[in-house]
Amino acid sequence: MGNYFSLRNGVIENQVVTSLCSWWRFTYSPFPCKRLVITRITMTPSRVRVIAELLRESAALVALIMFATEMDLGGALTITSALRVNKTLTTLDVSYNDIGNTGVEALAGALMDHRTLSVLDLSCTSIGFEGASVLARALRENRALTTLNLSYNTIGPDGVASLAGALRENTTLTDLELNCIAMGSDGAASLSGALMKNTTLTTVRLCDNGIGPRGAAALAAALLANATLTAMSLMYNGIGQEGVLALQGALRENVVLTVMDLTCTERCVAIDRGLRRNQQFHADDKVTARTFSMIVREVHCNRHQAVTLSTLYEPRLWHVVALYAFNTPAARRKCLAILREHIE
Repeated sequence: MGNYFSLRNGVIENQVVTSLCSWWRFTYSPFPCKRLVITRITMTPSRVRVIAELLRESAALVALIMFATEMDLGGALTITSALRVNKTLTTLDVSYNDIGNTGVEALAGALMDHRTLSVLDLSCTSIGFEGASVLARALRENRALTTLNLSYNTIGPDGVASLAGALRENTTLTDLELNCIAMGSDGAASLSGALMKNTTLTTVRLCDNGIGPRGAAALAAALLANATLTAMSLMYNGIGQEGVLALQGALRENVVLTVMDLTCTERCVAIDRGLRRNQQFHADDKVTARTFSMIVREVHCNRHQAVTLSTLYEPRLWHVVALYAFNTPAARRKCLAILREHIE
């Protein structure tokens, strides 16, 4: 049977889905496939119930992809009920289905208790502010989810503010996609505050959100404090020259970010140079970029602990820590000069 089964792009009768799943259940025990992919096939309530039954019973299924299956709220509630029982699923993709805020609320309830689900794709599922707020509460409790995609939903700046509050507390999420969610500059400002506190996110995608120059400046400020983010996508946001300059300034000091996606008209030599420097920084491994950023961040909070911090991290960077502790422009310039000596 193998570890992968896919139903794609076509019209399929109810009895066919039911017969297949029944055959799997009674011929193979437990259900043998690790990945079940259903795309662009209309999932009627009876079909969804069959899949939910498999989800309840299977000890092997780790990924369930139901992309663009016309699943509605009722289907989402059925799948959620099975998810509460399932103990093995690590990936759930219900993107491009009209499950709405109520369906997402049910999924969020299951998410609070689930211990294995690490990847959740809810892109284009008709989520609004209410759905985002419920998910935010779940993110405060959940300790398993590492990847979340909420793109192409009208979440808005208020919804982003709710998610940002959760990101300040969440300690497991590493990859967040918020493309085209009507974030605006206010939403970018809220997210910036969260990124200054968050210590686990490594990739954030924020394309097509109309954040403008003010939103770009807010995110640039976050890059000065964040010690873990390595990739950020900001294409089609109309950040203009002012936003580019703000990001350029942030990359003079940030030594962690290695990827920044911008439109061709917004890229500049200075930003590319900063990214290449950071990429070389990681490749050479002469100094751990994350370690240095953590030092800078902690010294920022309490400059009097510089000597103590120097014993906790790279001993050869103690002079950089001490210089940064003075927190003056001249000391910072000297600090960065020393750092570049390690890189070049």
